Amino acid sequence: MRINQTIEAAVLPVISVCEQEQYAGEATEYVVYTYNRQPAGFGDNTGHFWLYNVTLHWWLPFEPGLSGVPQEAAVAAKLRQLLDNLEAFDFTKPSIAPGGDEECMDIILECQWLGSDV
Repeated sequence: MRINQTIEAAVLPVISVCEQEQYAGEATEYVVYTYNRQPAGFGDNTGHFWLYNVTLHWWLPFEPGLSGVPQEAAVAAKLRQLLDNLEAFDFTKPSIAPGGDEECMDIILECQWLGSDV
């Protein structure tokens, strides 16, 4: 499986919209992803694999005062499922950072994936 297909296979069962680089649709919850790659698995003076550095931005509506309400539990459950899916597709355990503004939350996940696709 190629990197785009692998990312989408991990994300789409949890969040219904997953696009590379930008999203201009109507959904209020979506994932946008980017990646870069570097050669890895060197032998015979060349890289035989690609190490992908993947960044996922999970955008969702900001709900002021979320603490303790069902939406927060739903976000936490989706995050756990997303982390499980990434692990199932052999991504490294991601670092997680908050982002966003007063209108949208941005949960940023950064991880790596080792692949042989070009």
